[in-house]
Amino acid sequence: MRYKVLITGATGFVGQAVVDACTEREFDWIGQTSGPGSTKIFTADLSAPFDWADKLPGIATVIHLAGTAHVPVNDEQAKQKMHRVNVDATAELANHAVKCGVSHFIFVSSVNSYLYERSLPGASYYGYSKKMAEEALLAEAAGSGMAVTILR
Repeated sequence: MRYKVLITGATGFVGQAVVDACTEREFDWIGQTSGPGSTKIFTADLSAPFDWADKLPGIATVIHLAGTAHVPVNDEQAKQKMHRVNVDATAELANHAVKCGVSHFIFVSSVNSYLYERSLPGASYYGYSKKMAEEALLAEAAGSGMAVTILR
């Protein structure tokens, strides 16, 4: 049986490289994008709740790359959407991953979460949202047996 991976943000800059690496290793993978999909890449807008239940059965590893990075400093509506995509969608995906028996969840966070965590110069709402996503992911995975890797 081939190793199965779900990749969010599969059409992004990093996502394309991850898709290529999974293909080279002959992993069985599916991807998510917010834009137009394809044969192996489905469309899911993470700014709204998404039911992952039919995408996760049999998946060994989730590689969660999708997120929102840039919003105007004073745009509260954009910040709310960023929170929805970066924090809430991460928690929902982790919750479904635990329920479906995913063994490993890899989350690509940001060095900005460290800046926020330490109140260092350069910290932003983006860093806050990534830090909150890290915490939500760890809370969902706690006691489940699902391994979590957070990359900053």
